[in-house]
Parts: sequence; structure tokens; C-alpha cells
Amino acid sequence: MLKTKILPIPLFLLCFFCSSPLFAAQKTKPLILGVFPYISANQMISQLSPLVSRMEEALDRKVVMISAPDFMEYMKRVTKGDYDLVITAPHMGRLSQKR
Repeated sequence: MLKTKILPIPLFLLCFFCSSPLFAAQKTKPLILGVFPYISANQMISQLSPLVSRMEEALDRKVVMISAPDFMEYMKRVTKGDYDLVITAPHMGRLSQKR
């Protein structure tokens, strides 16, 4: 009889900690930001890092910036849905939307 009274307390604590925002934040996958490969990787990092930092701050979520080695590979990745968000030229965005 004593065991049945003690069991709900650890079960309650387990449910409480698993539903806490800290636990939920750890399980959230980062957003993948796909960047059109129009400049070198070093320039991309220096120019877009402030944007990525601001996005992380506003969304309270990790944002990972990724590009592709060339235009065709970038378009393949966009049409496959590899990126959650993209930075691209307007006409390329529309082309991706149609595909």
C-alpha cells in the first residue's frame, strides 16, 4: 500500500520536468536558413551573421545558415524542401514556388 502512494510523486515530477520550457527548447530542431550562393562563404558569414543572431533572438530558436556549392545544387535543395527559410532573389523564389 505504501508503494502506491509514493509512485505518483516521481511520476508527477517526471511529467513536470518533461513538459518544462527548458526541456522543450532542447528538443526543438534549429531552423535551416538557406542562402543563395551569390558571395563567398566568408562574406556570407560576415554579412548575414547579424541577421541570423537577430532571428534567433526574435524566434527564441537556433537558426543555422547553410548555402550550396553552386546555383543548381541550391535550386535542388530548395525544391526538395531542405531549407525552412530561404534568402534568394525574388524571381528565384517564384521559380522555386512553381516547382
